[in-house]
Amino acid sequence: MFKHTLLLACLTSSIFLTTPLQAQQAPTCEATEVNEARRKAGLLPKKEVFEKWIAENISKLELGGFIG
Repeated sequence: MFKHTLLLACLTSSIFLTTPLQAQQAPTCEATEVNEARRKAGLLPKKEVFEKWIAENISKLELGGFIG
């Protein structure tokens, strides 16, 4: 009886140890995918246009200007 219990305990523990734990996976932010879908649909400007706009506004801030 003890051998059967020990065998069952070993098999059960090996199942739990070899199964990947889903709770340890970090949640991901889907903003990149959402923005790409919006960009493809024409709801957002092209990445190059946005990068240029950001660079211009950073320059304005550095010069003491305003964002517009």
